[in-house]
Amino acid sequence: MGGFLPWIVFLPPAWHRFWERREEGGGEERLFLVVWVVTVLVFFSLSRNKLGTYILPVFPPLALLTADLLSSFVAGTETRPWRRRWILYASLAWLVLLFSLIAFSESAFKDHYPQYLPLNLPLTPAILFVLLTLLGWFLNRERWTPWFVLCSAIWLTLWFYDVKAQEVSEVRSNRSLAQFVNGNVPKEYRVVVIRGDSFAFYLPHRVMVVSRPAEVAGLLGQSIPTIALVKEKHIRGIGSGNSRRFFVWKSIPSGNALVANFPPAPAWDLGSAPNR
Repeated sequence: MGGFLPWIVFLPPAWHRFWERREEGGGEERLFLVVWVVTVLVFFSLSRNKLGTYILPVFPPLALLTADLLSSFVAGTETRPWRRRWILYASLAWLVLLFSLIAFSESAFKDHYPQYLPLNLPLTPAILFVLLTLLGWFLNRERWTPWFVLCSAIWLTLWFYDVKAQEVSEVRSNRSLAQFVNGNVPKEYRVVVIRGDSFAFYLPHRVMVVSRPAEVAGLLGQSIPTIALVKEKHIRGIGSGNSRRFFVWKSIPSGNALVANFPPAPAWDLGSAPNR
């Protein structure tokens, strides 16, 4: 649910508001939104195959439920003091988190996702949003707070797609592996993948899809020039059961790697010793 940031911090009072007003006018529409959210979450939680994009359909109903809460707060019609306090303090917590995101990401994600760091998030806008929020509170304009959260979310999104999206794409995309293949292969070769992914999209060549690393090992053991896209964790297992020499061509931080039963041309571009 991290994709619903920063609005996820408002979900508890939004759900409470729904439950409190379930029998008022518009209750059926709100119930429809709740059923929509629960159905998607339950269905894909039970599914064996899970991708983050599968739960994208929950965001529209969550947005409407959250907007119902925030619109009443901005209009001054929110009747529950604890919900008003929750909106204020949760908003400030989000803005402080935005301000401390660099330090937090360095400490929490450096060991697991070093390829995405340093974050290089500019601090000045984050500091400005915090100061504007505190100024609004000082001037008794607490109802401005959700607008500052909205502006911070727009700024963070624009910054990410301008600065970090290309970097993340290069780290995770198989495009660089496909480009390496296109520049280092003979005219006749076979490409094998355990999963289709986006690899075939970047290749002017048919791709054979197999289900297990053992099948890749068998194909690499044949005399046909073969290139395979595998996970780095599969390389040792493929080599242990294969008497034919194979080469690790290239790997990317997402964990994918290219292996082949012939060296790239020229062989000294490999940058690593052949594996057996």
